This record gives sequence, C-alpha cells and structure tokens, in this order.
Amino acid sequence: MPARLATALTLAFAAPALAQEQTPLTETNISPMTVIVTDMTEDDCWTDPGAAADIARAELGKTTIELVETEAEAETAFVIAVQARRAEAGCYGSVRLAVGAMIDWKDNGEVAGTLQAVSNIFEGRETVDEFVADGLAQSIPALADYLPDT
Repeated sequence: MPARLATALTLAFAAPALAQEQTPLTETNISPMTVIVTDMTEDDCWTDPGAAADIARAELGKTTIELVETEAEAETAFVIAVQARRAEAGCYGSVRLAVGAMIDWKDNGEVAGTLQAVSNIFEGRETVDEFVADGLAQSIPALADYLPDT
C-alpha cells in the first residue's frame, strides 16, 4: 500500500486562547531557544532522531531566534515529538512540532505551556525520518514568517 498522509501538513499557528493580556510572540521574546526531541517510537519507525534535531537547529539558525544548547539556558524550546509503531502496512503515528515555555499559571507556579504548535498524522511509511525532515523544512520557515520582526 503506498504511503499516504491522513492530513496535509499545514500550519495552524493561533494565538493562545486563554491569555487575557496577550503579548505578541516575536523572534526576540521567544529567545533563547533550545531544541528538544521526544522519541516515542517503536519498531525502528524513526531511525535517526538526531538528524531531526540537526535539521531543526539549521532551520532555526536561518532566523533571528537565538539558539542555545541546554534547557537551563533557554526561555523556550522547539519540541519535536514523534509517536509511531509498525503495522503490516508500515509505520503509523503522529508528529508534533511545538514551541513551548514555562509559564506562571494564575500565580500557582510555573507549568509547561505550548505557545504555538502543529501536528500531523501519517501511515504506511517504512520510517518517519523523511516525513519529519520535510515537516521541519516547511514548518520552521512558516513559523518565522508568522512571527513579526522585532
């Protein structure tokens, strides 16, 4: 069975719905940023998660977002989360690309929050490597276009 996408990889960057006073996201106020990879795959569906992190860093390096190596140095994170397993027709699962940060939630302390995200599902692939790489190559430039220059 040929690989097919269950949904088109499109961006749905929307303003956070719960914020009362919204500060627009900019490349400056989401800096410094680190890249985090969350691999929830099985059955060799994702053979090179490190390559995805390298692609994300390279694409983010084309923006004015300041990149740092560790979470301790970062104000935000670009998260690549992949969940997949193999079936008879190939690997299936989901990919989520998100910009996250720790936020003060109603004076109850910091919680992890998602500032922007895009998700997609896939099926019928030998591995998800190319699917993730293509998603990063499309999504990060779109994020940079979405964010106003500062």
